[in-house]
Amino acid sequence: MLKRVFEIFGGQTRDLSLSERAKYRILEARVSGATSLDLSDLAELMVVPPEIGSLVKLKHLSFGNWGRHCQLKRLPPSIFQLPALTSLNVEGNQLTVLPPEIGQLSALTSLNL
Repeated sequence: MLKRVFEIFGGQTRDLSLSERAKYRILEARVSGATSLDLSDLAELMVVPPEIGSLVKLKHLSFGNWGRHCQLKRLPPSIFQLPALTSLNVEGNQLTVLPPEIGQLSALTSLNL
């Protein structure tokens, strides 16, 4: 399946837009059953693709880490569909408010702002 994902994106990832690179990494994580995903290296990413909500095994999600961070101004609703998420790192992003839906992340034990 990962080969098919790679083919969907034309066999290359470096020439993709930030949004397409984020989608590719999300699909890659879904195919591999990853429990952790770090998108903080996509420094100019402002909108998280809704496909993030398909990562039902995801426990750790980072949009900011070690001085690298995205430019998110809000969290997408699909993040609140991640039942196993225990750790969310949004350090350094442009968030000014957390939506009330954050309470839907019942497994969340670590939130880094």
